[in-house]
Amino acid sequence: MGATHTAAVELRDVVVAPEDVISVEPRPDWARSYDLENANANPAVFGHLRAAVDLLLAVAPRAGATYETLAHRLAEEAARLRGEAYAMRDELAPEQGVPARTCGPRPWTWG
Repeated sequence: MGATHTAAVELRDVVVAPEDVISVEPRPDWARSYDLENANANPAVFGHLRAAVDLLLAVAPRAGATYETLAHRLAEEAARLRGEAYAMRDELAPEQGVPARTCGPRPWTWG
């Protein structure tokens, strides 16, 4: 993720030839499709979780066993969430299970 960057771009008076247009659809239809796709977990999220686990494990020898314990709990929870997220993406139609895809069926807890 270190090489990514998001920038706002505004284009004015740009003419696109009809043969270069990939698709045209009403904005509400496009927005719905876009929102449904973004309801799925982005794989980068799981990379960030893995990086957090690695960092916790790296500092655990200096910081104490609590960091190692937290790292293992985070890794287990991340693996569970990853499995659930990918199963929903693979097994459900895009419009199914959106609440579970966006916020999960249960709160994130470390109890």
